Amino acid sequence: MYLAWHIANNLHDKITYSFMVAGHIKFTPDGFFGLLKLKLRHSEVDDIWDLVNVVKESTPGGYNIAQTVLKSDGQRDVVGLNFYLIILILFHKLKNNTTLY
Repeated sequence: MYLAWHIANNLHDKITYSFMVAGHIKFTPDGFFGLLKLKLRHSEVDDIWDLVNVVKESTPGGYNIAQTVLKSDGQRDVVGLNFYLIILILFHKLKNNTTLY
């Protein structure tokens, strides 16, 4: 949703979403990153807190920990938008979209 919002607002013409080639480097965190990729692939992430939950739930032992950016008083320093709601406002669902192609 976040990347679709960037395209819809003409912030980018094209967005490439990629990861390093498998086996590029070999060390312990790679396995945990692989588990995160698998969980992320099958998750819906609409804001930063959805991503935090995906990271937390990606390993059974809680090895992956999301580090968010907070001010010294505990307030968020990064503004997180709920792109799901923004997309619902900007776009309309197509009725009978299976018959359009």
